[in-house]
Amino acid sequence: MNTRPPKIHRLAAALHRVLALVMLLLTLAGCAAFPHMFGGDASDTLVRLDGDQKHEATVVVGRMLVLDVRDPASKGYTFAGVSFDPTMLRLEGIDQPKGEARARYQFQTLAQGVTDVFIKIHQPGKKPEVFKQVTVTVEQ
Repeated sequence: MNTRPPKIHRLAAALHRVLALVMLLLTLAGCAAFPHMFGGDASDTLVRLDGDQKHEATVVVGRMLVLDVRDPASKGYTFAGVSFDPTMLRLEGIDQPKGEARARYQFQTLAQGVTDVFIKIHQPGKKPEVFKQVTVTVEQ
């Protein structure tokens, strides 16, 4: 007596295993690409600066730090610059994606230590003010 399931059941089981493997691979690939959708790659540290004025970030030396911040234009402000310790961080660029009211400040980390990044804004005719402050810890 043959106790093996019919051939169609074996094919269906094999197909389910293949589909499960494909779904797993797609999920893992999606997780690796997720930071890229926000202007970086899988090795970047992305920090969304929503809500509070003060934030913290920890990143490894040699990696990119991406600070994602809301564009203050809806409140009548414009960006007025960014200040930081240039011995620890190097500003690689500021990206303002089309269709999004956000800006992404991209920093290369250079040295171990702690520094503050100040993103400044201003209204016409007024002095610049700190919009967001990020205390950045750069580790080995």
